[in-house]
Amino acid sequence: MGWSRGLPDLSGRTALPLSNLYETLGVVGATTSQLYTDRTEKLRPEMEGPGSFTIFAPSNEAWASLPAEVLDSLVSNVNIELLNALRYHMVGRRVLTDELKHGMALTSMYQNSNIQIHHYPNGIVTVNCARLLKADHHATNGVVHLIDKVISTISNNIQQIIEIEDTFETLRAAVAASGLNTLLEGDGQYTLLAPTNEAFEKIPAETLNRILGDPEALRDLLNNHILKSAMCAEAIVAGLSLETLEGTTLEVGCSGDTLTINGKPIISNKDVVATNGVIHFIDELLIPDSAKTLFELAAESDVSTAVDLFRQAGLGTHLSGTERLTLLAPMNSVFKDGTPPTGARMKNLLLNHMIKDQLASKYLYHGQILETLGGKELRVFVYRNSLCIENSCIAAHDKRGRYGTLFTMDRVLTPPVGTVMDVLKGDSRFR
Repeated sequence: MGWSRGLPDLSGRTALPLSNLYETLGVVGATTSQLYTDRTEKLRPEMEGPGSFTIFAPSNEAWASLPAEVLDSLVSNVNIELLNALRYHMVGRRVLTDELKHGMALTSMYQNSNIQIHHYPNGIVTVNCARLLKADHHATNGVVHLIDKVISTISNNIQQIIEIEDTFETLRAAVAASGLNTLLEGDGQYTLLAPTNEAFEKIPAETLNRILGDPEALRDLLNNHILKSAMCAEAIVAGLSLETLEGTTLEVGCSGDTLTINGKPIISNKDVVATNGVIHFIDELLIPDSAKTLFELAAESDVSTAVDLFRQAGLGTHLSGTERLTLLAPMNSVFKDGTPPTGARMKNLLLNHMIKDQLASKYLYHGQILETLGGKELRVFVYRNSLCIENSCIAAHDKRGRYGTLFTMDRVLTPPVGTVMDVLKGDSRFR
């Protein structure tokens, strides 16, 4: 007979006799699991007999939350469907939580099917994305862990789930066009934030067609929806930063009881477990900067007034095409007193706010010369706390798009008009 903590024994230690697995289900409050065990012919004698087992027992609430049709199919065939379901929650040896390692698979007692284990840095342990509520309740013939969901067998990888889900029709075509199906059907553990058909329908058709027709932008888009490890919803908590295969970071927050990604409550279905990870359905696309045009980057930045000027001056094609450019866009506050008329002079000035290359500010150096579409040469000035191009300094982090990079500037740039002597000669105060 085993013992657990309770009244002092003769040695002065506190001990209580352990119960078998079946009785321990009642001790931890898993009375529905206990009831369903009773309904099968074979399982209760096994739980009361010799041997060593682990059972991940769904809570009463977990059973109650099952869809009625699923529960009906189980209880209408107790010696096959219900028995198999319960056996899938069992392992043929004693497994304590200190053995439950992140990414491991346990062999269940139903057809040796795998159970996916994830043990996260914050201490949360999940079993096929069901959370451990009460752990390590010892029995004479094993151990009971209480979990918050009824788990089901895993047979498909991420790619196979995409193939069979009707709501992933557009995603399915996008994955095939990008060649990422090899990754999603291979080994490893990933999280796919899977955009539904509705998510693709929310963006303008022109934007969607552009991305779908551009292999590099499409791959960047999809990689921005794939996390480098399997993350069940229980482990995605507010304040967490999630790194994608694209190299971007997604910020997790909350709105009431709802999780948000980059400030938006977009998760519509969660914890679809695959053999190589987990899928969460999302109803809005997460488009990375690397898949956007300059126009699209500017729409999300504090430079909308300047971009309107470029459009009015007939320069919009430069901001939506495939030309490698860097846009020096003055921030909106520069125009607080109004915008200038977009005549020939303004158009020429705006041309000198577009550099003939896609730059990154971290690689700019003091004295560097940059050539504009307007034919001017602009100088780079590097100061202790500022990085400037002529008289205008960069006021925000770069946004690097598919072909263009956006620099947000703190004022309208004034291109050089001559040497110091030319300036003095042109000023009547120095004649």
